[in-house]
Amino acid sequence: MHLKLALEAAEQRLAAAQQAVAAAETELSSTQQQLLAAQQEQEDSEAAAAEVAAAASEVRTCQVLLGEQKAAAIAAIATAARLQTELAAKQQLARGMAAAYAKGGSGGGSCAGAQAALRSEQQRLATAAAALAQRLAAAAEACAAAEECAAAADDALALCLLEAPSQSEAVGLLERRRAELAACAAALEAWQSQHAEQAGHLTALQDEVHRRSGELAAAQQAAEAAAAASAAQAAAAEQLAGQQQQLEQQLASLMLEVPELQAVLSDSSSAGSDKQHAPCLGASGGGGCDKETQAAVRHLRQACAELEQRRGRLLAERRRCSAANLPLSEQQRHREQAQRLTACRSQLETLQQAAARLQEGIHASNVQVLAVNETVFCRIAATFQSLTAAALPSLRLRLCKVGKEVHEGVRLQFAHHSKEAAGGGGHTSGDGGSGDCVWRTGLDALSGGQRTLVSLALIVAAAPAGATSSLLLMDEVDGQLDESNQALVARLFQALVGDDTAAGTAPPACRQVLCVSHNAAFQQLCQHVVHLTRGPGGTPGGLVAMKGGDGSSAGGTATRGKERRGM
Repeated sequence: MHLKLALEAAEQRLAAAQQAVAAAETELSSTQQQLLAAQQEQEDSEAAAAEVAAAASEVRTCQVLLGEQKAAAIAAIATAARLQTELAAKQQLARGMAAAYAKGGSGGGSCAGAQAALRSEQQRLATAAAALAQRLAAAAEACAAAEECAAAADDALALCLLEAPSQSEAVGLLERRRAELAACAAALEAWQSQHAEQAGHLTALQDEVHRRSGELAAAQQAAEAAAAASAAQAAAAEQLAGQQQQLEQQLASLMLEVPELQAVLSDSSSAGSDKQHAPCLGASGGGGCDKETQAAVRHLRQACAELEQRRGRLLAERRRCSAANLPLSEQQRHREQAQRLTACRSQLETLQQAAARLQEGIHASNVQVLAVNETVFCRIAATFQSLTAAALPSLRLRLCKVGKEVHEGVRLQFAHHSKEAAGGGGHTSGDGGSGDCVWRTGLDALSGGQRTLVSLALIVAAAPAGATSSLLLMDEVDGQLDESNQALVARLFQALVGDDTAAGTAPPACRQVLCVSHNAAFQQLCQHVVHLTRGPGGTPGGLVAMKGGDGSSAGGTATRGKERRGM
């Protein structure tokens, strides 16, 4: 019931965690959309900044070009002024020379030459003035074009500045966009971290369900998915319940075997303790119990190893996930889970220590159990050989082990005594002695009465092993026996209770033997005989006790021996 409640609580916490994860995923989607919008705005702002930078660069280029054109125009104006000055000087010289020529009348050939040179110089100066005028016109046109380009650049810059009031404001806007984008990225990382923590919490809840089953008997169920469906959770809960029941049964069987092993360890230290472990004989004896216990311990160790692996995974997940950024409720839940984890670790250590102690006890008791089995087997074999020697003097019977240990099996062997030994009435109880020395295992060579006597001797030898019985009940053991074998059965019972006529037998293992018989001859071999008859109306009130008997009753019970020990 506690595990079922724990599973239901874990499922509720898992559903709440799934809802929280769904809400976190919704918020994460919204944050991603905001991030995309911020990235788009950043791209737009970067494009606007690029346009402003391009316009500023174009304005600077136009300003440089305008400066160059202005410098060229100034140089052209200076050249024109210089040429005009030279032209004026030449004209002044020409006028002076013309005046001198007019005063002199006839200046000779030198004056004519000077005039010709002066005219050629005037022509050259006129040509230079015309070229200079053309250059001035071209410079004026270039200056006008540069002024127009500068005006266009100023207009474009003014338009860009109208769109963005100033370059500093554009840069500030871009920085703000970048800051908003960084904040969105940080928020996204925080949501991703919370989502990872929620996934880790879901995994921890699933591990908690498996640990609940492992607290009872180390269940094996792997569940790593973070968002399992409710139907899958129900199936997992049913499977865990089945595994829990199986492990509880295994644990109960182990707990039942622990007192038995402790009894073996405590009883084997004293003499005669082998009697307490007689049920371990046979083909399914102490070795079988030992194997089952070892299998259960191995299973328990495997479960403990799996718990240790899960504990390692939990520690790794705990190191990866930190509860510092969780809400207070999540931190409280984390602390509760840490406390439960500590308790589970303590239980795991207890289970591991118990498994180790149980395994050590098993290994330590193996030798003692085998020794006890060997002692009990020797006692039963000696009793069986004594009983068969008293009941069947013509045969030698013994119990032999099939293998090295008793729990591997027991085989019955028999051999016939030699005629000399049988005639002399002597025989040995050991493996040696006279006879044909051919030991046989098949009982087909024996008669029906002999087989009955052998079976009866084995039962009588094995039944009291381990404890002294006050009563042994035999129901019509003489039904299929002839008179001679009936006498042998009587001798067997006399040997069982330690009759003086059966010398060399084992100590008495039973105080009395109660036989039910319809045979008057067998009744005569008993010391005390009670005849039972049906009373009037079939009630038991008409029972009449009689001493001695002639065999006329329908049934009888006989006991014989010292102190009412039976036959």
